[in-house]
Amino acid sequence: MLTEWYPQQLLEFEMPNFQLRNDLEQLSIVYQHGVPEATVFYSGRILEALSSSAVEALGGKAKANVFANLEYIDDFHFLDPVTRYWAHALRRMGNQVRHILGPLEADAHHVAIALLDTWLKWYFIQYPLGPSLPSFSQRQESQLDIFKIFNQLSQQLSNTDFNAELFNQQHSDILLHPALVSVIIEKLLDRKDYTVADQLILQALERSPSDLRLIQLQGLSMSRQNHLKQACQILSQLNKRFPNDDETMGILGGVYKRMWSESGNSQHLQRAGKLYEQGWRNSKQRNAYLGINAASIKLWQNQADSAKEIASAITEQFELKQNILKEKFPNEPFRLNFWDQETLAQAAFLAGKEQDSVALYKELLDPKRHPDKPFNVVIGQLKQHFAHMPPSNELLSLINSVAE
Repeated sequence: MLTEWYPQQLLEFEMPNFQLRNDLEQLSIVYQHGVPEATVFYSGRILEALSSSAVEALGGKAKANVFANLEYIDDFHFLDPVTRYWAHALRRMGNQVRHILGPLEADAHHVAIALLDTWLKWYFIQYPLGPSLPSFSQRQESQLDIFKIFNQLSQQLSNTDFNAELFNQQHSDILLHPALVSVIIEKLLDRKDYTVADQLILQALERSPSDLRLIQLQGLSMSRQNHLKQACQILSQLNKRFPNDDETMGILGGVYKRMWSESGNSQHLQRAGKLYEQGWRNSKQRNAYLGINAASIKLWQNQADSAKEIASAITEQFELKQNILKEKFPNEPFRLNFWDQETLAQAAFLAGKEQDSVALYKELLDPKRHPDKPFNVVIGQLKQHFAHMPPSNELLSLINSVAE
């Protein structure tokens, strides 16, 4: 029984309409009988319940959409990269079952249990607003190969010198499962090792030709290699199949934006703007990445009022986040990471909050505070705005001094 793996404090967790002990008991039954759909369903249900609890602990309103819950938590940077990988992998498997998006892999029940275990560990041990249990000392490690490989991969992903290609070669049969190979591919793409990444994508797609994440990564790889037409074709077809997937809309929006930048074709910019805005609305105005891109394109299309409206909502979102963190962690300093601050600085400019924008950009573009950061990307984006929204002399002087 899975209940024997975990301490009593975990099993006693309850929230309205949900008892963790009950779900783990039911999960044990279907898992032991080798029923993958039911195993994935219960694992995804537990993910949904605990992600909702985590959101509410942060002062947010939990959504039935697990993606929105995970993104809300990640906005506060409480999810380490490995946990984020696995949580989204389990979320996708849950969607695959609930929405009948495609057949499950034969070993999906083992993978789901392993993914769930990492989520339970995060919520009950690592999450600072969770129960903060000391350990899962009663847990008995499984002897299944996939569990051993999964644990090894989780540990390796945290290492900066992780050799994704070698690890895959050593465990190629097991790692072709979409939930696992996708993480390897993401690592390879981050390192710009496109040849090996593309080989893995093709191998995995032979086994799972309709997998959402694998196709997203195929499109992302094409985009990063500047094969924009191929990327557009792959992602457009995927967007038709899954019209409300924020990740697909974000990647495809970026492809159209770059196609416009290279060709000057206004239709590409229009399509990019539509995708970003749709994703922004779908996220209930929470996804700042989609929002700031939507606002930028509105400005470039000479819709300054619409740009200001979206940008103002983004600045309000950051202010709310800061207030929540001050309330929950009064003794800890709050500091944005580089890209969060870039988004906020850009939003402040588009919202007409000139002084706030200048102060944020001064801090953002300080090489002592942010060494080895892509200031040229930040400045390039801002200069595109200047063509439609003239800056103050102070901001222009700051940008010119950094550009020099």
